[in-house]
Amino acid sequence: MSVILLLAIPSIIAPSPHDTQVNVGGQGLDLDFQKLEDVQVNTNINVSVFVFNTSNGFPMTDVSCEYYLFDDNGNRESRDFMTQSHYNHYSKLIDTENLTSGDYTLHTFCNNSQVGGFASTPFEITPNGESPQTGVAIFYIGFLALLIFGLIFITYFGVVSDQLFIKATSWGGGYLLLMAISFIAWQMASDFLISSPFLVQFLRILFLVIMVGFFPFILILFAYGAYLLLTINEIKRMVDKGIPETEAVKRSQTRWRGKL
Repeated sequence: MSVILLLAIPSIIAPSPHDTQVNVGGQGLDLDFQKLEDVQVNTNINVSVFVFNTSNGFPMTDVSCEYYLFDDNGNRESRDFMTQSHYNHYSKLIDTENLTSGDYTLHTFCNNSQVGGFASTPFEITPNGESPQTGVAIFYIGFLALLIFGLIFITYFGVVSDQLFIKATSWGGGYLLLMAISFIAWQMASDFLISSPFLVQFLRILFLVIMVGFFPFILILFAYGAYLLLTINEIKRMVDKGIPETEAVKRSQTRWRGKL
């Protein structure tokens, strides 16, 4: 039950989707804008602002608005004027193609010849458009630990078993578990290591290599199983003819080497 509650915390505690910058002194402009929290990489940002007079609450239609976008090091990434979409609504579509994962701050300014106002909102660009959550981390770690334990167990069982079918099943299942482990590691890096894109790409390539290698692995596994079955049957025939088992094994190995 405690785990379920912990997983539910991120969805229960949700900030308001809107914010308003109120000017001190009762004069100026109020900017009602939609908060930016988590933005997916290579997804354009739509900056949307409604402008009101602070003193009387009237919509302002005769103002000029612009935005400034800064990264977490204080470097300005972009700046431009916003378009008056409708009445007191001003907006601008920001191209984020050249922005990498990380923390950013968007500042919006509006003014005319008499009054002005500003608003700021921090946000984060992530690979999937979601911020890392404690519940997701716990799930990933627990599931990854379970898969690793299963891989160790099934590999050991395949090594110690004398049954051909069990060996083949164990190695095939172990490969599938290895593929799942590499996939989970890639997803964890994508969600929680956004400042290390090289590691994320490495784990992604590792998963793809393992996934592509599954089909050759299955072919090799079947070929090896067929080889073992033929070898065992040949040894049995020689033993049935009275040849000692040790000698039968040597002859069988010699014959297969000659064929290869």
